[in-house]
Amino acid sequence: MWRLAVITFLTVMGRNLWPYLKPVLDKYKWAGAILFIFTFLVLLFSLFLSGCASLVAHNLSSSTRYQKDLKIEVKAYTDAEHGYGPVHTVEGMGVVPSGNWYKVKVFPPETADLISLTSCHREIKSFSPTKKRRWDKFYEFTIEVVPGIETNRICDFQIGLYEKKGQHAWATIVIDSGIRKMPALVKCNGKITQYQGTSACQAKEGLIESIEFDRKVIPTKVVGCTIKESPDGKRWEYLMNAGECTIIFFDALDERISHKHVTYGYEIIVLREFE
Repeated sequence: MWRLAVITFLTVMGRNLWPYLKPVLDKYKWAGAILFIFTFLVLLFSLFLSGCASLVAHNLSSSTRYQKDLKIEVKAYTDAEHGYGPVHTVEGMGVVPSGNWYKVKVFPPETADLISLTSCHREIKSFSPTKKRRWDKFYEFTIEVVPGIETNRICDFQIGLYEKKGQHAWATIVIDSGIRKMPALVKCNGKITQYQGTSACQAKEGLIESIEFDRKVIPTKVVGCTIKESPDGKRWEYLMNAGECTIIFFDALDERISHKHVTYGYEIIVLREFE
C-alpha cells in the first residue's frame, strides 16, 4: 500500500512542478537526463520492494494446525560446575538436553506483540516483549525449570509468538531427560536422524514416517496416537497423527530401558511475508 502511495505522490508532484521545470530542462539538457534517471531509479526500487512481499500470512484460525517454523536457539544450564552447554538450534521442533535452566533466543518472522511459554505445568505470557538491544534480531529470555514436575515427567516446552499483523509462529522444545537410553533411527519428512533416548518428528499429517530400534520394543497405547503393529517388533511405521503425540517405546526384555518419541502433524504451512 505504501509503495502505491509513493508512486502516486511522485506522479502528482511531477505534474505540479512540470510548468516550472520545463523552461529549466529546455535550457539545461543534462538536468533533464539526471531527473529522468533519478525518477526511474525511485520507481524501480519501489517495484522491487513490492515484489519481495509476495508471500503474506493471512489471518490464522485457532482451529487449524499450522506447521511449526519458529527458529529458536537454546542453551541448557546444568550446574555451576558445568555451566551452559552448547547452542542447540531448533527450527519449529527439536530435541534439547535436560537442564535446570534454559537460555532461549527467539527469532521472529517480523516482530512480537506476545510471547507465550507453555509446559505440562504452567503457561507464561509476555505482552509487548522488548529486545535487549534495539538492533537485535531476536528476543531472549530464561526458563527456570520447576523441580519434580517439569523434570520427572514427560514435560516439553511450547513457545508461541504472536504478532498483530498475523505473523504468528510456534516451536516445541522436546526435552531429553537423559533417563531414557534406548537409541533409535528416525525417518521423518525426508530426513534420517539417529537419536539417543529421545526423538522428535514434524511432518504433514497423513504422511508415512518410521522409527527403528536395534531390538524388539513395545510401544505405549496413547489415546489419539495410532501406530501400526510392527512385523518384527523393531521397525515401526505410522501415518503422521494430527497434532502432537508422545509415544514411549520400552525394551521388550527390560522395561527400565525406553525411548521417547514426540510427533507433530500439521495441516498447512504459514505463508510468510518477506520484506
